Amino acid sequence: MAAELSALPDSFAPGYLSDKGNYGITLPVDSGKPVLAGGLGKGKQLYLALNARQLALILGLAAHLRGFEFATLEEHIVLHSYGWVEVGEQSPLRVELIDLAALLIDSELVMENRQDHLFRLSISPDTVFFADELFTFLVKPDDLQSVHNKIPVIIDRQSFDTAFGPIKNKAVTFNLTLEFVHKLKSLSEQQFSADNDEAVKIEDTYKKGLHKEAKFQALGLRNLIRREAGIIKVVLTYDCS
Repeated sequence: MAAELSALPDSFAPGYLSDKGNYGITLPVDSGKPVLAGGLGKGKQLYLALNARQLALILGLAAHLRGFEFATLEEHIVLHSYGWVEVGEQSPLRVELIDLAALLIDSELVMENRQDHLFRLSISPDTVFFADELFTFLVKPDDLQSVHNKIPVIIDRQSFDTAFGPIKNKAVTFNLTLEFVHKLKSLSEQQFSADNDEAVKIEDTYKKGLHKEAKFQALGLRNLIRREAGIIKVVLTYDCS
Protein backbone atom coordinates (compact mmCIF):
# COMPACT_ATOMS: atom_id res chain seq x y z
CA MET A 1 0.00 0.00 0.00
CA ALA A 2 2.92 2.35 0.66
CA ALA A 3 3.88 2.15 -3.01
CA GLU A 4 0.35 3.05 -4.07
CA LEU A 5 0.34 6.06 -1.74
CA SER A 6 3.68 7.30 -3.04
CA ALA A 7 2.29 7.07 -6.56
CA LEU A 8 -0.43 9.56 -5.60
CA PRO A 9 1.54 12.64 -4.56
CA ASP A 10 -1.31 15.04 -5.37
CA SER A 11 -4.02 13.07 -3.61
CA PHE A 12 -3.03 14.37 -0.19
CA ALA A 13 -3.21 18.03 -1.08
CA PRO A 14 -6.56 19.62 -0.19
CA GLY A 15 -7.91 20.21 -3.72
CA TYR A 16 -11.50 19.58 -2.69
CA LEU A 17 -13.83 19.09 -5.63
CA SER A 18 -16.55 21.05 -3.81
CA ASP A 19 -15.31 24.33 -2.33
CA LYS A 20 -18.16 26.83 -2.39
CA GLY A 21 -18.51 30.06 -0.49
CA ASN A 22 -21.58 30.84 1.65
CA TYR A 23 -22.60 27.21 1.43
CA GLY A 24 -23.16 24.31 3.78
CA ILE A 25 -24.12 20.66 3.94
CA THR A 26 -25.77 19.49 7.16
CA LEU A 27 -25.77 15.76 7.88
CA PRO A 28 -28.39 14.06 10.03
CA VAL A 29 -27.56 11.26 12.46
CA ASP A 30 -30.87 9.56 11.71
CA SER A 31 -31.32 8.02 8.25
CA GLY A 32 -35.01 8.95 8.42
CA LYS A 33 -34.04 12.63 8.19
CA PRO A 34 -32.74 14.41 5.07
CA VAL A 35 -29.34 15.79 4.21
CA LEU A 36 -29.63 19.57 3.82
CA ALA A 37 -27.52 21.61 1.41
CA GLY A 38 -27.45 25.17 0.16
CA GLY A 39 -26.57 28.75 0.95
CA LEU A 40 -26.82 30.24 4.41
CA GLY A 41 -30.45 30.14 5.48
CA LYS A 42 -31.46 28.43 2.23
CA GLY A 43 -30.73 24.77 2.92
CA LYS A 44 -32.84 22.36 0.87
CA GLN A 45 -33.31 18.63 1.15
CA LEU A 46 -31.10 16.45 -1.01
CA TYR A 47 -33.05 13.60 -2.52
CA LEU A 48 -30.65 10.82 -1.59
CA ALA A 49 -32.08 7.45 -0.67
CA LEU A 50 -29.55 6.66 2.06
CA ASN A 51 -30.04 3.71 4.36
CA ALA A 52 -28.66 3.69 7.91
CA ARG A 53 -25.43 1.98 6.91
CA GLN A 54 -24.70 4.38 4.06
CA LEU A 55 -25.32 7.34 6.35
CA ALA A 56 -22.96 5.80 8.94
CA LEU A 57 -20.24 5.61 6.27
CA ILE A 58 -20.83 9.25 5.27
CA LEU A 59 -20.75 10.34 8.91
CA GLY A 60 -17.41 8.59 9.35
CA LEU A 61 -15.92 10.29 6.32
CA ALA A 62 -17.38 13.66 7.35
CA ALA A 63 -16.19 13.38 10.95
CA HIS A 64 -12.65 12.60 9.82
CA LEU A 65 -12.79 15.42 7.27
CA ARG A 66 -13.70 17.74 10.13
CA GLY A 67 -10.91 16.43 12.35
CA PHE A 68 -13.18 14.90 14.99
CA GLU A 69 -11.63 12.31 17.30
CA PHE A 70 -12.74 8.68 17.14
CA ALA A 71 -13.10 6.84 20.44
CA THR A 72 -12.19 3.59 18.70
CA LEU A 73 -11.46 2.77 15.07
CA GLU A 74 -12.40 -0.28 13.03
CA GLU A 75 -9.55 -2.59 12.00
CA HIS A 76 -7.70 -2.17 8.69
CA ILE A 77 -8.37 1.57 8.50
CA VAL A 78 -5.76 4.32 8.46
CA LEU A 79 -6.69 7.99 8.68
CA HIS A 80 -4.70 10.48 6.61
CA SER A 81 -4.69 14.26 6.19
CA TYR A 82 -7.33 16.22 4.28
CA GLY A 83 -10.11 13.74 4.96
CA TRP A 84 -8.54 10.72 3.25
CA VAL A 85 -9.30 7.28 4.68
CA GLU A 86 -7.18 4.30 3.65
CA VAL A 87 -9.05 0.99 3.82
CA GLY A 88 -7.24 -2.34 3.66
CA GLU A 89 -8.17 -5.33 1.52
CA GLN A 90 -9.30 -7.24 4.59
CA SER A 91 -11.90 -4.68 5.61
CA PRO A 92 -15.55 -5.24 4.63
CA LEU A 93 -15.84 -1.45 4.60
CA ARG A 94 -13.86 -1.28 1.36
CA VAL A 95 -16.61 -2.73 -0.82
CA GLU A 96 -19.21 -0.64 0.99
CA LEU A 97 -17.23 2.55 0.29
CA ILE A 98 -16.72 1.60 -3.36
CA ASP A 99 -20.49 1.20 -3.71
CA LEU A 100 -21.15 4.43 -1.82
CA ALA A 101 -18.82 6.41 -4.09
CA ALA A 102 -20.75 5.10 -7.10
CA LEU A 103 -24.07 6.01 -5.47
CA LEU A 104 -22.97 9.58 -4.77
CA ILE A 105 -21.77 10.37 -8.29
CA ASP A 106 -23.25 13.71 -9.39
CA SER A 107 -24.65 14.42 -5.92
CA GLU A 108 -23.83 17.37 -3.65
CA LEU A 109 -22.01 14.89 -1.41
CA VAL A 110 -18.93 14.76 -3.61
CA MET A 111 -16.88 11.66 -2.84
CA GLU A 112 -13.51 10.53 -4.21
CA ASN A 113 -12.31 6.96 -4.64
CA ARG A 114 -8.64 6.40 -5.47
CA GLN A 115 -7.70 2.88 -6.54
CA ASP A 116 -10.53 1.41 -4.43
CA HIS A 117 -8.44 1.91 -1.28
CA LEU A 118 -8.44 5.65 -0.58
CA PHE A 119 -11.70 7.46 0.03
CA ARG A 120 -12.86 10.87 1.18
CA LEU A 121 -15.69 13.35 1.01
CA SER A 122 -14.15 15.91 -1.33
CA ILE A 123 -15.84 18.90 0.26
CA SER A 124 -14.26 21.90 1.94
CA PRO A 125 -14.37 20.94 5.66
CA ASP A 126 -15.73 24.28 6.83
CA THR A 127 -18.90 23.72 4.79
CA VAL A 128 -19.74 20.37 6.42
CA PHE A 129 -22.00 20.44 9.50
CA PHE A 130 -23.84 18.03 11.76
CA ALA A 131 -27.36 17.74 13.16
CA ASP A 132 -28.49 20.35 15.68
CA GLU A 133 -29.70 17.66 18.09
CA LEU A 134 -26.10 16.61 18.80
CA PHE A 135 -25.43 19.95 20.51
CA THR A 136 -26.44 21.48 23.84
CA PHE A 137 -25.85 24.97 25.26
CA LEU A 138 -25.03 24.62 28.97
CA VAL A 139 -25.02 27.33 31.63
CA LYS A 140 -24.70 26.86 35.39
CA PRO A 141 -27.67 28.36 37.28
CA ASP A 142 -25.34 30.17 39.68
CA ASP A 143 -23.52 31.82 36.78
CA LEU A 144 -26.79 33.26 35.52
CA GLN A 145 -27.01 35.10 38.86
CA SER A 146 -23.43 36.33 38.62
CA VAL A 147 -22.37 39.93 39.11
CA HIS A 148 -19.49 39.48 36.67
CA ASN A 149 -19.63 40.93 33.19
CA LYS A 150 -18.66 37.62 31.56
CA ILE A 151 -19.50 34.04 32.50
CA PRO A 152 -18.43 30.62 31.18
CA VAL A 153 -20.84 28.61 29.05
CA ILE A 154 -20.35 25.24 27.41
CA ILE A 155 -21.44 24.02 24.01
CA ASP A 156 -21.44 20.25 24.14
CA ARG A 157 -21.36 17.95 21.13
CA GLN A 158 -22.45 14.49 22.16
CA SER A 159 -20.84 11.29 20.94
CA PHE A 160 -22.31 9.73 17.82
CA ASP A 161 -21.77 6.50 15.90
CA THR A 162 -20.20 6.11 12.47
CA ALA A 163 -19.24 3.10 10.37
CA PHE A 164 -15.57 3.64 11.30
CA GLY A 165 -16.20 3.87 15.04
CA PRO A 166 -17.85 6.21 17.57
CA ILE A 167 -16.93 9.89 17.70
CA LYS A 168 -15.91 11.22 21.10
CA ASN A 169 -18.02 13.71 22.97
CA LYS A 170 -16.59 17.23 22.90
CA ALA A 171 -17.38 20.08 25.28
CA VAL A 172 -16.00 23.55 24.58
CA THR A 173 -16.09 26.49 27.00
CA PHE A 174 -16.75 30.06 25.88
CA ASN A 175 -16.73 33.26 27.93
CA LEU A 176 -19.75 35.34 27.00
CA THR A 177 -21.25 38.46 28.47
CA LEU A 178 -23.89 37.83 31.09
CA GLU A 179 -26.29 40.11 29.22
CA PHE A 180 -25.91 38.11 26.01
CA VAL A 181 -26.38 34.78 27.80
CA HIS A 182 -29.63 36.05 29.34
CA LYS A 183 -30.82 37.26 25.96
CA LEU A 184 -30.06 33.85 24.43
CA LYS A 185 -32.10 32.27 27.20
CA SER A 186 -35.03 34.51 26.37
CA LEU A 187 -34.70 33.72 22.67
CA SER A 188 -34.59 30.00 23.44
CA GLU A 189 -37.85 30.19 25.40
CA GLN A 190 -39.91 31.93 22.75
CA GLN A 191 -39.79 32.56 19.03
CA PHE A 192 -39.53 36.06 17.60
CA SER A 193 -40.39 37.20 14.10
CA ALA A 194 -37.44 38.06 11.88
CA ASP A 195 -38.37 41.75 12.00
CA ASN A 196 -38.29 41.93 15.81
CA ASP A 197 -35.64 44.54 16.64
CA GLU A 198 -34.45 42.89 19.85
CA ALA A 199 -34.14 39.46 18.23
CA VAL A 200 -32.22 40.96 15.30
CA LYS A 201 -29.79 42.62 17.75
CA ILE A 202 -29.21 39.29 19.53
CA GLU A 203 -28.58 37.60 16.19
CA ASP A 204 -26.17 40.37 15.17
CA THR A 205 -24.23 40.08 18.45
CA TYR A 206 -23.95 36.33 17.93
CA LYS A 207 -22.73 36.65 14.31
CA LYS A 208 -20.07 39.23 15.23
CA GLY A 209 -18.83 37.32 18.27
CA LEU A 210 -19.40 33.68 19.20
CA HIS A 211 -20.06 32.48 15.65
CA LYS A 212 -16.66 33.75 14.45
CA GLU A 213 -14.63 31.99 17.14
CA ALA A 214 -12.43 29.26 15.68
CA LYS A 215 -13.32 26.78 18.42
CA PHE A 216 -17.03 27.30 17.72
CA GLN A 217 -16.47 26.69 14.01
CA ALA A 218 -14.53 23.51 14.82
CA LEU A 219 -17.52 21.94 16.61
CA GLY A 220 -19.38 21.31 13.35
CA LEU A 221 -22.52 23.24 14.33
CA ARG A 222 -23.78 25.39 11.48
CA ASN A 223 -25.53 28.04 13.57
CA LEU A 224 -26.59 28.64 17.15
CA ILE A 225 -29.23 31.14 16.02
CA ARG A 226 -31.15 30.60 12.80
CA ARG A 227 -33.92 32.14 10.74
CA GLU A 228 -36.59 29.72 9.59
CA ALA A 229 -39.97 30.56 8.09
CA GLY A 230 -39.73 34.19 9.19
CA ILE A 231 -38.72 33.26 12.75
CA ILE A 232 -35.43 33.90 14.60
CA LYS A 233 -34.69 31.18 17.13
CA VAL A 234 -32.01 29.38 19.13
CA VAL A 235 -31.74 25.93 17.54
CA LEU A 236 -30.05 24.13 20.45
CA THR A 237 -31.34 22.93 23.78
CA TYR A 238 -30.50 25.67 26.29
CA ASP A 239 -29.81 23.85 29.56
CA CYS A 240 -29.47 25.91 32.74
CA SER A 241 -30.70 23.28 35.18
